[in-house]
Amino acid sequence: MPEKDCVIDLPIDAHIPDDYIESVPQRLQIYRRIADIRNDDDASDVIDELVDRFGDPPPCVEGLIRIALLRGKAASHDIYEITMQGDKIIFKINSLDMETVSRAAAHFKGRFVVSAGGGKPHISVRLLKGENRLGLIQRVLDYMDKE
Repeated sequence: MPEKDCVIDLPIDAHIPDDYIESVPQRLQIYRRIADIRNDDDASDVIDELVDRFGDPPPCVEGLIRIALLRGKAASHDIYEITMQGDKIIFKINSLDMETVSRAAAHFKGRFVVSAGGGKPHISVRLLKGENRLGLIQRVLDYMDKE
C-alpha cells in the first residue's frame, strides 16, 4: 500500500539558503533528509546533523523541518492537502472521521467549518489576526490526536 502524503502549500519562507549550505549536492541531500521526516525523532536527528555540519539552521530551514513534521501528522489523519484561502487554512481530507473532527471543532468555536460540497470534504479554520499559520495547523492536528 503506498504511503499517504500531504501537500502543504502556504506562503511561508521554507527553504535552504545557498549561504547556509553552499554545495548543491549537499543541499539536495538535506532536502531529501527533510522530506523523509515522519516524526519528532526524525526531525531531531536532522537538526542535530545540520548543527554538526553547518551550524545552527536559520528560521527558513526550521520552517521547512516544521512543515515536514506537519505533513506527516496531517497524512496520518487522511488530510492530503493544506492550503490557504484569504484568512482561512483549508484542510482537504479524503474521509471525515466526525468524532475526530468534532474534537478539534470544539476548540475553535466560530472559526471551524466542515464542508463536503462537491464531494470533496474539507475543513476550514479562520486564522486570527497575528496568528501563526503553522502554529494553527499544529494546534488543529493536536486536537485531532486527542482522545
